[in-house]
Amino acid sequence: IRGPFPIGFDFPYYWYTVNEFYFSTNGAISFSDNTLYHVWPSMGYTTELPSPTRPNDILVPLGGDFIFGSAGGGSAYYWTNDTDTSIISWIAVPEWNADSGYHGSHTFQIILTREDSCIVFQYGPQTGTFMCGTADDPKTAIGIENSSGMVGLQYLWDNSPQENMYEEGLAVKFIPPVTGSPVRDVSVIETTAPGNRAIFLLPGDTLRPWLKIKNLGNQLVGHFYAYCKVVNHTQTTVYLDSVVVTDIAPGEIDSISMPSSWVPENTGIFATSGYVVVEGDMAPANDVIVVETPVTGVPGVLSYDDGICENAWAYTYAGNGWANKFTPPRYPVRVTEINYFIYGASFPDPGGNDLIVWVLDDDGEDGAPGTILFGDTLLGTVIRGAWNDIDLGGAGVIIEDGSFYVAAVQYADYPYCPAISCDENIPYSRQAWSYLGSTGAWEPDPTQLHDWMINAHIEIPPGLDAELVSINSPGDIVGAGSQITPQVTVGNAGLTTISFDAHLLIDSLGSTIYDEALAVNDLEPSGTRDIDFPTWTPGGEGNTYTITACVDLAGDDNSSNDTLFATTIVAGGDYLVWDPDPNHSSGPIIDSILEDLGYAGYYTEELSNLYGFLEQYFSIFICCGQFPNKHVLLNGSAEADSIVHYTENGGRLYLEGGDVWYIDPEQEGGYDFRPLFGVTGGGDGPSTLTLVTGENGTITEGMSFTYSGESRYSNYVEPAQATMALKNQSDNYIGHYYNSGAYITFGFSAELEGLDDCGGVSTRRQLLQNIMTLFETGVEENHGDINEFSVLWAPNIFSGKAVLSYQIPRKSRISVNIYDISGRLVKKFTIYDLRSTNNEIVWDGKDERGLDVASGIYLYHFETKGYSRHGKLILVR
Repeated sequence: IRGPFPIGFDFPYYWYTVNEFYFSTNGAISFSDNTLYHVWPSMGYTTELPSPTRPNDILVPLGGDFIFGSAGGGSAYYWTNDTDTSIISWIAVPEWNADSGYHGSHTFQIILTREDSCIVFQYGPQTGTFMCGTADDPKTAIGIENSSGMVGLQYLWDNSPQENMYEEGLAVKFIPPVTGSPVRDVSVIETTAPGNRAIFLLPGDTLRPWLKIKNLGNQLVGHFYAYCKVVNHTQTTVYLDSVVVTDIAPGEIDSISMPSSWVPENTGIFATSGYVVVEGDMAPANDVIVVETPVTGVPGVLSYDDGICENAWAYTYAGNGWANKFTPPRYPVRVTEINYFIYGASFPDPGGNDLIVWVLDDDGEDGAPGTILFGDTLLGTVIRGAWNDIDLGGAGVIIEDGSFYVAAVQYADYPYCPAISCDENIPYSRQAWSYLGSTGAWEPDPTQLHDWMINAHIEIPPGLDAELVSINSPGDIVGAGSQITPQVTVGNAGLTTISFDAHLLIDSLGSTIYDEALAVNDLEPSGTRDIDFPTWTPGGEGNTYTITACVDLAGDDNSSNDTLFATTIVAGGDYLVWDPDPNHSSGPIIDSILEDLGYAGYYTEELSNLYGFLEQYFSIFICCGQFPNKHVLLNGSAEADSIVHYTENGGRLYLEGGDVWYIDPEQEGGYDFRPLFGVTGGGDGPSTLTLVTGENGTITEGMSFTYSGESRYSNYVEPAQATMALKNQSDNYIGHYYNSGAYITFGFSAELEGLDDCGGVSTRRQLLQNIMTLFETGVEENHGDINEFSVLWAPNIFSGKAVLSYQIPRKSRISVNIYDISGRLVKKFTIYDLRSTNNEIVWDGKDERGLDVASGIYLYHFETKGYSRHGKLILVR
């Protein structure tokens, strides 16, 4: 729909005159109604003339489903001599066909002549037959009707009668009556807001309802009532007032304000109607207009829909879109979130999950969408049949005046796209807009008989608001002794340029070990800036640090976004539990038991941030789950490669999973761990695992478990170099361990969580203790020679550093703790001595925080598997 355009003179039409028109691409014009003319009765529209259904006041030279565009061509023109003749033309316009796209070509025009008040429809070349998407829809209409839709003439409807079919050379002349029977018709043309468009109010706001009426008849009408009424979502009247109209002449327009005002008390969807009650009115359909009047809070949601989807729309081609126009009830506001309800999987078919989303300013031509204030492309993340919420970030979008638009733009061609849902229940907001990507033009949606289910969340932004947006560094995991440059991102979420300080503190063991502040100068509204602090060196493996970052702005209006916290762990420890099992069955149990046994470690469900730190862990426990809830360690993946590299370089690896040993490598592209674990062959086990028993002469001797966890065909394996340690009820091997001389592995074809503790040695705790002993000693029992054990500090009185030289009988885990004279832990060392039996530890007189300790006497405790030693050191500054 385009317009209004000037006719150039007052044209007599029925019993009134008109001087402008709206152009409809579907082969019609209206002298007063900016609603698009449609030809689809199956979608709630009608082509039969006359009809009170909008649009009214129309001339239809050839009503059909036309489409203008670069692919199909088509042009439209209008001309006037500004005296007595005006011509509106459609030139070579194709029709839209659901099966074949652009089709046919049609040329026709309207000629208006003031001298005789005649209307002529004239037809040029015609090719193609209108289908309008479905064969049972009426396809064409030719005729005219008046402003009420109650009076008119129909020349053709649904291509009938055949003798009236449009063809090249045809001309149809209409001579509307300018005199005749008296007509009483007072119409409401506007109420509550310009264009009958929805307006947002706040509770406590004052609205003075009004309406604009016009006498469309040919009689003076007097002494009737004009009303304004407000109802809530249950149709309960919350406001009603009226004014007596003494008289209104034919063609006259009158604006009427109600004597009283409405002050909403609560938020909700309200509808304001303006209507007239005129005795003998011949067109009651135009006696009332209903305007949506939502009442919201701030913070709150701007929304026109009732939450119920009646229909959905998708364009044929990508690049086209939809938008809702929102005018906030207060300024300034910050848009923090936008929402889109996407239609379900049934339409389109197969559909898609990609969408472009925008927030736009109203700085386009005549207040149309203009500058993109926020944009994002959702690739593969759109959820069909649900609300999709997009967070605009901490700064959001600031609206200081006017309106803004929230838009969705189709990313892919139909039918490989999602559809935007719409609410078709009254009242309508008349704030829906459409976008034509080929021209970049926005326009109010032609029908305005629905509301796009597109919403916006708003809040009042603070005037002064420094924001701590994120802590970028250090990350969750850091390496011991690494040089870290702490970094944060700060932002200005307020309305004015600000200068402030950014602080970063690092705490360990209840004490602050790092405290830095940097100035941030002249940060503009909505701006962000990365701040790099001086370097920091974390302490030993397993240490945990608390990071506190904050901003300090004098007069900050919003303290809720000033501070963020993070936790950083120094990689390393006795164990790492990686739990990619979707059900997370065994991982938390293994972590809990190992911690209870006195080991220090780390549990994670994500391995990627630890790839560079795996060798800092003495042992790794991996839980892959049981079919169908399993994780496949794919051959060639970063996960598998990092695990293999860790193991082959002296690691201790526990790996459990029902399909890890046969199904995954043989059928699902999984990495083949069998050679690394010293086993071979194998296959599917029984459909249900019920019993797990140990083997004599192994670390599982005497163990027998019932099994009640997940189990579906848990794989079995055959021995190669490994020691076979566990069997199922069918005497298939499902547990094994292997000491290659360079590394040690333990594999299990089920889940430790499924083992039922049966008393004695048959407990999960005992099994894990035996596995850790195997990992620590490399043997099943401790046969070391005490004469091969020695510990020596030199010097034991020192001022710079002291060196601990030790010898142990076999490769093992070593811990050295240093305490002050009060017994407080000052420094700890954990060594995983996997490659040699003679080593050194150097203490530089610093504590776990990296700070120099005071002069005095310090006690040390050295411990490894089966051996321990303690003594004292003296530090002299």
